Amino acid sequence: MPLDSAHPSISINGKLHDFLKCKKGVRQGDPLSPLLFCLAKDVLSRGISRLVEEGKLELIKGSIYLMLPSHVLYVDDIMVFCKGKVAGLQALQNLFKNYALASGQVINVNKSTIFSGSMSASRLNHIAEILGFKICTLHFIYLGAPIFKGKPKKIHFQPISDKIKLKLSGWNASLLSMAGRVQLVKYVI
Repeated sequence: MPLDSAHPSISINGKLHDFLKCKKGVRQGDPLSPLLFCLAKDVLSRGISRLVEEGKLELIKGSIYLMLPSHVLYVDDIMVFCKGKVAGLQALQNLFKNYALASGQVINVNKSTIFSGSMSASRLNHIAEILGFKICTLHFIYLGAPIFKGKPKKIHFQPISDKIKLKLSGWNASLLSMAGRVQLVKYVI
């Protein structure tokens, strides 16, 4: 990943590293590209975890029996589960800015959203202004799975159930043995 040429030396954990002077990036499709991307995302993941450990970012609470993660990374998506305190959000925004300076990967605010459980509209708008993100409702689909607050209801999982029934109804099960049918059902689910 190419670094910004205006910042030839980067401060990481208070140490100055002049050896990170990149002039060229990796070509698109290069086999090394996914590995470098994973290394960069690991740095971001550790940065978020450090904010939580240092108490700069306060996480939302799960139930008594459920511990929520601080964040989830999938390909180029990040979901951060935190409280909407201004100090914590500013610390998170500073981490994103430092990460962008070091890696050249910038958060796209046009594609970024805030999901809130129970928060006043004025406070939610204030947080959206700080981060520059859009505000969306909490019930949404992410990677084919419903994301919602509260007890699971039939309506949350009905689209998934309908997709499975539609796929299974298209097969001619009479041509398959019982073991074949079980294998196809496992594959679809």
